[in-house]
Order: sequence, then structure tokens, then C-alpha cells
Amino acid sequence: SDKSRTENADIDKVPISARAAAASLSLGPPRLSPDGTKVCYSSSSSSGNALFVSPVQSPLERLATPFSVKSGYFGFGGYYSFSMDGSSVFVVESTGDLKLVDLASGSSCTIYSGGAVSDLEPSPDGSKIAFVVGQASILVADIDGDDIEVSLVADLSHARSGYKSPDFFASPKFSPDGIYLVWSEWSFPDMAWDASRMVMVRAAGPKYPPQLVVGSPNGAFSVTQPKFSPSGSDLYFISDQSGFSIPWRMSLSTGVSQPVF
Repeated sequence: SDKSRTENADIDKVPISARAAAASLSLGPPRLSPDGTKVCYSSSSSSGNALFVSPVQSPLERLATPFSVKSGYFGFGGYYSFSMDGSSVFVVESTGDLKLVDLASGSSCTIYSGGAVSDLEPSPDGSKIAFVVGQASILVADIDGDDIEVSLVADLSHARSGYKSPDFFASPKFSPDGIYLVWSEWSFPDMAWDASRMVMVRAAGPKYPPQLVVGSPNGAFSVTQPKFSPSGSDLYFISDQSGFSIPWRMSLSTGVSQPVF
């Protein structure tokens, strides 16, 4: 109608100043504390990226870090996560360094410096944190003690029998007992959603080479976003084995995989 055309024309003419556009905020993905009482999230603006923590039952937010942080947007993981007791946050500074920030005092310590860190995954007991560096390696830092010890779990040199050596890593996840670590990896020129695989390694106790869990030697399907079930008896992941990307479940006792629905 003429009236609707006139209203639309008026909307099209609403001016937006450069200052108003610059002042707009972009919020990163929220992360809940293990006890579900707090949430942390990044807020990006023209002045930088900041990490905020807020009680779930209150609208009050508090700046958690005195430094600029990564925004939280990443193709295969996040740049911040609560510690298991909820008293601290693991966060990736804008420089790429991984830090642990105490929420009560605001003090921080550097856990790892030397590459672009992402995909943070604290262990269930809070003694370790796994993370990806530059999408090209997976490291685990032991933070249970006065000295931080960082060990290599997987990198580009870890070839799989019958498969090309991996070029990219993402989404490391601990088992509920903290003994195993699983992740998704893939090789150039494929993308993760084209052809990827799921690999698992023992993260505590006797060490063994990483073992392929689910994958296709000829790149017939993708396997991404792995996650253990609460009991640790099954692995969940996203795969397009059936032609569509849907959730799958694999029994660790039988090795049988099937769609969740």
C-alpha cells in the first residue's frame, strides 16, 4: 500500500552517525561456571575486547581482566573458560598468550606464551588445561603446583596409519575422569566439515600414541565437535556419514557408532 511504502521510505532515511556505529557492542559466546552461578562473556567495541563476569541471577556485570582479550569467536572453540572451582577464568589475551585470572583479586599469571592459543578445555579435577596453538598442535598444561609444566599431546608430525598427517587440530575434550583426551583433526586441502577424524589419547597415567577413533581414509565424511558422555562410556560427535551433519554416538566398549536420532 501507499502507506507502507511511505513508512519504509522513512525508515530507509533514518541516519546513523559514525560515532553511534563505533559505539556498538558485539558480545561473544557466554560460558557458564561449573556450578551454574556465574557467566562470563566477551564484549567487543571500537576500544577493544573485554571479558565480563556476571552472576546468573543478577544483571550486574564486572570487568574480569585489566587487559584486552580475544573476542571469543573462533571456528572451533573459545578463548575463555572458568576454572573448575569457578574462582578464576582462563582467558587468551589479545597477544595470544593464555592466562589464568583470579576473580577475587584480579591478579593473573601466564600459563603459556608462544603462539595463538584457542580451544580451552580445563580437566575435570582442575589440575590441567588442554588447548590448541595455532591450530597446529595440542598442548596440556599441568597447573597443579608452583611450577607450570606444559607438554605436547599432538602436532603435525603425528601421522596416522593409512591417513595423511594432520594439518589442523580443534576441540580437545577430557573424559569425565580426566584420563583421556579426544579431539578433531583434518588434513590439507580439506576443511573440517569436508573430511575430518576423531582421535583419542591417554592424558593421565601410562602414555600411548594417539589412536584414531572415527574417520575415513579416503575423506568420505567429517567428524567434528567430539564430547564424552557424562559417564564416559560414549563419545558424541557431529558427522555427515549419513549425508547430513547430525549428532552421532559411539560406544567405547563396542566401537559401534550410530546416529543419535
